[in-house]
Amino acid sequence: MRINKYIASCGIASRRKAEEIILGGRIKVNGSVVKELSLILMKKKT
Repeated sequence: MRINKYIASCGIASRRKAEEIILGGRIKVNGSVVKELSLILMKKKT
């Protein structure tokens, strides 16, 4: 799932607003700032 869609599905922001948040450098994944809209998130296997 693309990161902007994930943010939208969590109810944090709309997909377009999520894109603005990501491009603004306000999102971190695994401790690293994300600036790419193409980042795909994978579910962690337990």
